[in-house]
Amino acid sequence: AAAAVAACAAIGLGLWAASLSGKLDRREAELANQQRVAQILAQPGSHKISFSRGTLVVAPDGSGALVLNKLADPGSDRTYEAWVADGGAPQPAGLFAGGTTIAVPLDQPVRDGATVMVTEEKAGGTEAPSRAPFLIVRNAPQS
Repeated sequence: AAAAVAACAAIGLGLWAASLSGKLDRREAELANQQRVAQILAQPGSHKISFSRGTLVVAPDGSGALVLNKLADPGSDRTYEAWVADGGAPQPAGLFAGGTTIAVPLDQPVRDGATVMVTEEKAGGTEAPSRAPFLIVRNAPQS
């Protein structure tokens, strides 16, 4: 009986540790994203394009970030996906959830004239947009 209790306790501790590790991994990834956005914002010469739901920030090296306001939670089986189209098909640029203020570093360069879009997709994202974008912002060429 004592061995069974010990085994159950060990299993319970293992599950708890795995859950805690997953939470820490997610928090670490979130902090890394926030750090990437801060670096983009801090680059000298970065420019901002404001629109009704937030701001697109583009650094001189083409790295970009979206800062969005008041975006509803898409639900557990859905996610928001950012896209960058630069003269061709939109390329996946990052997955994110909703919230009061969301800062999303883009995984694709945002060159002059490129378009940044956001769609709602199935959890895990897709290789191409499956829905019409609800947010579209163009990175106007800088003079």
